[in-house]
Amino acid sequence: MPVYVRKHQTITPATFGELSEDEEDYITDPDQIKDSLPQPYRMVDKLLRYVYDDIWQIISEREDKKVEEISKVKAPRFECAVQMQLHGKSTVLKSTADGKYLFVGLTDGVAALDASSNTTIAQWEVEGVEISSLHISKPTDECYLLSTVDDMGIARMFIFHNDRLYLQHALNEKESNNKVIAVKCEASAGGEYIALALENPTAGEAWIEVFRVPRDSILKELQSLTEKQQRQASKAATPLPDSETPIELSHPDSSAVLQAAVGDDGHQSAGARSQSPASSRGGASPAMESSADIPQHKFSKAELLLKIKQPAPLAGISSSSPYSAFKTVDQSGDVIGSGNTHLMTRHHIEQRNNVFNLLHEDKLKLLQHMEPKSTIPTPTFHFLNPGRMIPWGQEHKDEPSSLAVWWTGGTQLLHYSLLKTSKEVERKPDVIWPSTGQVVHSCVSPDTSLVALALDSGNVAVWDKYLGMPRRVQNASDSARITRLEFLNPAICPQDDLQYPPYKMRAATYLLVCCDDGSVKYMNCGMGDNSPVTEVPQRECHTESISSLIHPLPGLPQVVLNVKQNGRLFLQDILTNAVLCEMTLPQTYECSDPWQPVVATPCMGQLLYVKATKVDDHTSPAPNTSEPEPSPGQPDTPRDKLFVFQLRSFPTLDKYWRMTFDNVPYNIHTESGDRINALLTERIAVQSLRQSRMQERWFNLKGELDIIQQIHEATNKRTAMRSIYGESTISRTPLGQESIHSRSNYTQGVF
Repeated sequence: MPVYVRKHQTITPATFGELSEDEEDYITDPDQIKDSLPQPYRMVDKLLRYVYDDIWQIISEREDKKVEEISKVKAPRFECAVQMQLHGKSTVLKSTADGKYLFVGLTDGVAALDASSNTTIAQWEVEGVEISSLHISKPTDECYLLSTVDDMGIARMFIFHNDRLYLQHALNEKESNNKVIAVKCEASAGGEYIALALENPTAGEAWIEVFRVPRDSILKELQSLTEKQQRQASKAATPLPDSETPIELSHPDSSAVLQAAVGDDGHQSAGARSQSPASSRGGASPAMESSADIPQHKFSKAELLLKIKQPAPLAGISSSSPYSAFKTVDQSGDVIGSGNTHLMTRHHIEQRNNVFNLLHEDKLKLLQHMEPKSTIPTPTFHFLNPGRMIPWGQEHKDEPSSLAVWWTGGTQLLHYSLLKTSKEVERKPDVIWPSTGQVVHSCVSPDTSLVALALDSGNVAVWDKYLGMPRRVQNASDSARITRLEFLNPAICPQDDLQYPPYKMRAATYLLVCCDDGSVKYMNCGMGDNSPVTEVPQRECHTESISSLIHPLPGLPQVVLNVKQNGRLFLQDILTNAVLCEMTLPQTYECSDPWQPVVATPCMGQLLYVKATKVDDHTSPAPNTSEPEPSPGQPDTPRDKLFVFQLRSFPTLDKYWRMTFDNVPYNIHTESGDRINALLTERIAVQSLRQSRMQERWFNLKGELDIIQQIHEATNKRTAMRSIYGESTISRTPLGQESIHSRSNYTQGVF
């Protein structure tokens, strides 16, 4: 049978998309056709190849990391200089704003330390009371107010005065029997108010109680108590007969025994005690006395001022007509932005929910397995100084006048006035700041002039508290969740240097943004600034080297403490991303809980306190049996220790300590009176140059007059020339005669 083959036939080659990627479709080895393995062995061969490839990839990654570590410029390392023998079981470390004292939350009480000498000044001990949070306020130069919350949910207020620690009272002691626990307890910067976040797990409710602290009364009581203690100390210092033994006095614990040593059943706890140092700081501590031997003192208690509950969820109205609905909205009195003044009925909201569930039924089935269990919403609050939005308290600009609150899962920042006179304890918010997403974190500048809100969408909104309007809204992260915000010192941020007007118009500062993926960024919060968010690059990309804590040093504005998840401690320049040094602990210790490290930087950043835990070295040789073993009654060596780094002695920080920074405010709002005074002051200062300017003016006046006279003469000459050739001096003839006359003149000139 003949076969017809077309001449010059071209076969189009297959494209890359048509080629199969299966190994069985092509042959790389000519002998593979004959030496192909049967099915069971072929699968084993593939598995071995996969295992070898994975092992080789792991080896390559490790080699690359080693090469990267060798090629890197390593930061200098500094070892710990001081190891404290006490307070190894600390749970919280907090330094005062002036850096003089360090307060330590322990598993059995609270201790106050002199930050410079590392000596314990005073201690309040109750067995089983583990402090979980600690907040410090400073009412006066010699008095500090401590608000604590223990692991059992009891909030206490302490007073530290004259190197003695007093328990003022337990804030939620009456509610402890009703299964109401405290979640958060913070006081204002000056100690005027104290706010307490409470929740009832049984009922699933949460609320905030704000108390007014009788600061003046407490200070008077402390003064009288100090005078009484001085008289007792002078009597105890008199020489005693040989037959008598001196009695060592301990400070009165200010109802510490009454509140903490007495249990729920009314019997005294054997573990309650109080400690105070000797008369000279750094000396031996006096002997501990039982709770019954310590004199009691009751301070004036705080007064309940305000009770804030969670806003009600969105609910439909029950009005039957639009007229009644509008009337209900007008009479409700809700603040603009609450979301409750709407005209949607209950039937409309239910119908929209049903339609949504019907359209996304397949996706909601998957979401049911992913949804976490319902939790009680937790509030976050901040004390704010007076502003334009709330008119009360303008005469005292340094005292708080309002409380800003937001709830987990909420989209609003609610402002409640603390100076508003009202008989009712529960009130509606005075001002509401709405947001486009759920608020996940917030922070306030030290002078409370700026408020930053982090949303679940990754956006950061910076509000001007004084004007009550957003200052800047910027996207900080698209994929990660923001976990921390903190305002940096505005002295490290470049400021606008305007020559005029004579008063300052605005100030700029940096906002530090930390995300859950370990990324660290900062953004400029200046008025009208559109600069992008600056990200601090990470030197190492593996998971263990992700930052878990970024803590700015008080005395060095642009230096931060960077704690990694692997427990390593670094000091880093946040602006230049330069790693200044690494602080190493002893080989047998590592940073306790690197995800939430316990650190503090007292003495304006000159010292660093770090809690570390002893590491079990299984590879170490067996211990020497000849060493004496601890007796049964002797306590074991604690595994946790406090280590102190003397940052002032690090040579890499010398140039930063020598830097001087101006005192730049976080925000500037110059009032009309200040503007007028600045303009008048400038006017008066300029008047001193009036005489020299007048002399110069009179000296130049003669030359200016000569120039003006010359200009006038030139103008007169031009005017005279125009008058000679004016319209009256030129004879006019008819148009025809003028042309004949000109023609005759032309012919005469030619011939």
